[in-house]
Amino acid sequence: MPHYKDGTQAQVGDYVRGKPYNTPHEVAGTVVSITPNTGCCNMLVALIAKQVRCSGLTRGVMLYRAEDHGSKGELGTYEVATDYGAIGDFEIVARPGKATP
Repeated sequence: MPHYKDGTQAQVGDYVRGKPYNTPHEVAGTVVSITPNTGCCNMLVALIAKQVRCSGLTRGVMLYRAEDHGSKGELGTYEVATDYGAIGDFEIVARPGKATP
């Protein structure tokens, strides 16, 4: 199984922080799948996204900064989105059923 930056073995369900491939900034989310024996694109992470309109199309914007998620009184529409990343580029924040590393 692949490992995070600190050497901890990755597991589905871990709460992690890092920069996925298709997002312009760092995010926090939950690992939903792992592809062993690959060096890149080996993790799918679920995160919260805010729906925004862009040229008439709805697309998700990944949330990380406070101003992106309602701090100005705008609740917006939120959904769970997914993005791929490399496990070695992420840090584990918490593991369900375990103390924070």
